[in-house]
Amino acid sequence: MLKVLLISNGLGATARILASLLRGGVHFLQGVAICERGTQSPLVRGFWEKVRGRTESGEVPASSMNDAMLYSSERLLIRAHQDQKQLAEALESMADSREEEGTAAAKKFSMVAFVASLAYSGIAVLFSLFVVYLQNETVLTAGM
Repeated sequence: MLKVLLISNGLGATARILASLLRGGVHFLQGVAICERGTQSPLVRGFWEKVRGRTESGEVPASSMNDAMLYSSERLLIRAHQDQKQLAEALESMADSREEEGTAAAKKFSMVAFVASLAYSGIAVLFSLFVVYLQNETVLTAGM
C-alpha cells in the first residue's frame, strides 16, 4: 500500500512535469534528465535513470519507457504516440490516472494508520487500567 502510494505519486508528478516540458518544446532526453533529478523516490528515480540510459543508447521514447513499473495500458498509450505532442498527451493521461491512484492509496493508508493508532491507544489504556487494578489489589491485601 505504501509502495503504491509512493510510486503512483512520484510517477504522476514526474510524468506531468515531462508532459509540460515536451509541450514547451524541450527535447525528450533533457526532460527525462530533469524528471530524474526532480524526484525524491529512489524507485521513481531508478525508472527515469533506465529511461535516460535507454534513450542515450538510441532507443525511441516508446521502447525506452517500456518498463514493468508502468502498467500495460500506460505502455500501450505511450507506444501509440506519433509525435512529441501526442507523447505529452499520453504522459498527461498517465499522470492523471497515477495521481488518482495515489490519492486513493493515501486515503487507504490514512485509514489504516488511524485504526492502528486507535488500537495502540486502546491497548495502552487497558494496560494502564490493569496496572492500577494490580496496585489496588496489592494495597488492599497488604492492609488486611
